[in-house]
Amino acid sequence: MPRCPQCGKFFRSKKALIKHNVEAHSKKIPHIGRTRNIV
Repeated sequence: MPRCPQCGKFFRSKKALIKHNVEAHSKKIPHIGRTRNIV
């Protein structure tokens, strides 16, 4: 089970973890606006 390094939440799949990272922690990434395609 992958775990979010920022908040410690557990996820069923890596895809769910990536989706969570984009929705919850995308503001921490220095980029123009919100980035959706983080691979």
